[in-house]
Amino acid sequence: MALTKETISLDVTIPDDTEFASAELHFTLSEADADTLGGVTIPPQTAVAPLDASGQGSVDLWPVDRGTKGAYYVVKLYGVISGKEETREYKLGRIQPLNGEGPYTLASLLTAGAAIVLPAYYSVITDVEYAEILAIANMAVDAETLSPGSSATSAYSDGLLTLGIPEGKVGPPGGSIDPDAYAYITATTDIFTNTQMNLTNATVLRLRLAKIWNKVDVLNIDFGAGESSALVNMKNPTQVATNNGATYVAGQGFTGDGVADWIDTGLAAADMPNFTQDSASLGVWVSSGGASSGRDIGFSSSAAAYITSRTPSNLLAARANDTVAINEPVTVATGLSGVNRSGSAAREIYKDGVKVDNDTQASTAPGSGNLSPLRGNTVYSDRTVSAWWAGGSLSESEWSALYDILEDARNGTILVPPHPDQDYVNRSTAQAVSSASGVLSVSMDSGHIVNTTMDEDITTVTVTDWPTGVSQLRFFFLQDATGDWEVTWPAAWKLEQSGPAPQPSPVIGYNSEIVATSLDGGTTVRLAAGGVWNG
Repeated sequence: MALTKETISLDVTIPDDTEFASAELHFTLSEADADTLGGVTIPPQTAVAPLDASGQGSVDLWPVDRGTKGAYYVVKLYGVISGKEETREYKLGRIQPLNGEGPYTLASLLTAGAAIVLPAYYSVITDVEYAEILAIANMAVDAETLSPGSSATSAYSDGLLTLGIPEGKVGPPGGSIDPDAYAYITATTDIFTNTQMNLTNATVLRLRLAKIWNKVDVLNIDFGAGESSALVNMKNPTQVATNNGATYVAGQGFTGDGVADWIDTGLAAADMPNFTQDSASLGVWVSSGGASSGRDIGFSSSAAAYITSRTPSNLLAARANDTVAINEPVTVATGLSGVNRSGSAAREIYKDGVKVDNDTQASTAPGSGNLSPLRGNTVYSDRTVSAWWAGGSLSESEWSALYDILEDARNGTILVPPHPDQDYVNRSTAQAVSSASGVLSVSMDSGHIVNTTMDEDITTVTVTDWPTGVSQLRFFFLQDATGDWEVTWPAAWKLEQSGPAPQPSPVIGYNSEIVATSLDGGTTVRLAAGGVWNG
């Protein structure tokens, strides 16, 4: 029998008795399909089903139960809902009308085990939206029955609908989950609640926007979902730490006994590309504990890098690839303690995101053995640690941001950052940069327009963080009351027709534009002179 369209009756319900003044459902086949029996080719066309105020309507659809592609219908709801226009998208599994036996309700066309299909980078859903997916199939289910950890199969006993994502892993609302956050969550055996999913997603997004994420090698946070997830390295979920006897309490982290309990990340310094001799950071969040000589994080076979959050003498003591500890008085062990190596003769210690001391202790090679919370060499901690960090050197502002993000992660405070077009933001942002001893240093992460008041010759120009692909950096040079200052450009930068390097106008008070353009992420940079203005 040749394949034919079937009429499907619709009865759409919005949870919480939400009313819509007008709405329509759009059914779009995910891809072209071909009927293996009837020889009919089904294009990926859209069928529109207007709904009346009570949610009633109908639509003619091709069945896709015997196609060759495994296609499915993408269903979008357009309408004026609760007084505002909304678009809600759901992806349903196979719709299987039986020829000649319609009309059908949508619920009757969903076979046992049919899946809601979500792409790898998926539009995430809340429990309420989860209920809407069931309700749209004429199977109204209270959102309350979809408790964290449940699936549609357990919530709706006859098994008409199951989620095409890991059981219980639903959330966060209103956007898309960061792919690294998703990789971390799906690497664990724990079931995340919506709040924990939201919190994880927000944490990764905020670390990205703070320019910290790419500097991290190891980041473990106890979001309260369970021991499995607390031992997974968020930066690289294939790396799972081993609990060597430490006591775990959800949301609080791991407690040592001060004698033999510790966490083994399985990672030596050589396994951490950002953690190097002259650029390194180490941090640990202590959730409870008092004064003791225990080392809250370090390396299992060396004392070259470690943190003791509060010694018996009430000191924060730490090393950062060196041989002598740096100390600072503290009154509590709890909170974020950190040590930073920012140069071969520069190190700093931080308490709760604030730099409390620094010195010029010379660096040595990073410690041997594995990175180990609750242990540094043979000195064990009896405190409780709920998060730890290791990576490259962080600036003061980055340590401050890291503290805020970890504090919110521990407290369950979800601050999802906005999702602007970051490249557009950078391109439209001007930054004031001054030269120092002839050196002008520019990061394009801070903006693609540079305002510089020249009070000396600029003998060195360095530009970092070129975006991938095509980008442009616009310099505006203003001559000060002396004037006649010049710029020496990087030798590798290309000049127009092998002519002289563009220079700012030498006239006092004049402002000159010079444009640096790259088509390949900063590998090749071409210079061109722009306009000149009086002021």
